[in-house]
Amino acid sequence: MDATCEDTMKGEEWYLDSGCSNHMTAHREWLTNFDASKKTSIKLADNRKLASEGSDNIVMKSNFGGKVIIKEYVFYVQNMKCNLMSIIRIAVKILHSSIYCRGQLENIRRCI
Repeated sequence: MDATCEDTMKGEEWYLDSGCSNHMTAHREWLTNFDASKKTSIKLADNRKLASEGSDNIVMKSNFGGKVIIKEYVFYVQNMKCNLMSIIRIAVKILHSSIYCRGQLENIRRCI
């Protein structure tokens, strides 16, 4: 698969990235409650650095007509040509949800 990150326009597609530690986008308008105080420096694999201008949650449309809300820091990186979804963040979120659900199920069993 060829990535379209070299295009001059910002894409709307999201690429799963096993090397990035946070989700990142150049679409400032997608961030719900943008917080410019949450700036950070992002180091790339080739040792170049990008600046995140801030971060917040993001709301995306699903292919099924609904909305998906990512409730964790999505970095706004103005010069990015594509959107990156962190596989690490997704895995951690699933793990935490699984542990929480298992704990809730055990609490319900104790009450029965």
